[in-house]
Amino acid sequence: MKKFIIRIFVFSLPILLCFIALEGTLRNIPNNYTYKAHYIKKNAAEIETLILGNSHTFFGVNPSYMPPKTFNAAQVSQSLNYDYHILINRETNWKKLKKIYLPISYFTMWSNLNTGIESWRSKFYYHSYGIKENLDFKDYFFISQKFSTSIRDVSKFLLKKKDHLECNEFGWGTSYNSKKLMNLEVTGASASKRHTKKISSPEIMEVFDKNRWYLNEISNWAKKKDVEVVFFTPPAYISYSNNLDSKQFSLTVKTINSIVNKHHNCKYINLINSSIFKKEDFYDADHLNGIGAKKLSELLTKL
Repeated sequence: MKKFIIRIFVFSLPILLCFIALEGTLRNIPNNYTYKAHYIKKNAAEIETLILGNSHTFFGVNPSYMPPKTFNAAQVSQSLNYDYHILINRETNWKKLKKIYLPISYFTMWSNLNTGIESWRSKFYYHSYGIKENLDFKDYFFISQKFSTSIRDVSKFLLKKKDHLECNEFGWGTSYNSKKLMNLEVTGASASKRHTKKISSPEIMEVFDKNRWYLNEISNWAKKKDVEVVFFTPPAYISYSNNLDSKQFSLTVKTINSIVNKHHNCKYINLINSSIFKKEDFYDADHLNGIGAKKLSELLTKL
């Protein structure tokens, strides 16, 4: 029996070592999460303007067109709980922070990354920021993804130096190029439908109540630190804005206005139908391209 166990161990050791090497390499492939977490850890004391939020700010607000010492910490599908944890981190010294920009999108109050179709992104917040939310055992390992995907990612990284970093030095997402144009009518209809929730559902209202709590906590924290918070609803193309559920959107606007009224350090502006943004500013119906991002960034700076 002892010899059998030894043989099993000897046979398994090379496989185990391969898996360890694969996991280690996957962890070292640069991505947007690790880059932003590292940047904040290293530069938080010098950051004066912080951009939080989801893909609407990740692709839509470019610090290159804003005052110096501005950083974009937004991510695709980043929900308010992660904005909160990134900001309210006792180990982060926001010594010079003066202003925060936070999007209040049509879906913001009604969504949580952990329960959505992109919940797989939760593990990246653990590996980059140390935020433990919605983690299964497999999420502690990068190799838990499809084995073929792991092999592909490692091969591209080792052989072609291809990483997963798709943002500029200030955190703005670079992949929604203005030379590309999605079908605005099709994406408007599909995105508005995807972002509309059953607000009469107890589960959705529970998400709403929790998100309202996060917004109040962020506002309270900012008030204590003498930091201004600018909430804004990002611009959208008419094929998106014209297909929104009026009750869901009106309750969203009513809620954020109520929070702003209670916090003198906060303001809110609704840009969803702003005439400043034209068809050529959009990548798809609810995301700006590089041209639109320049417009929005310069507009926000004036607020």
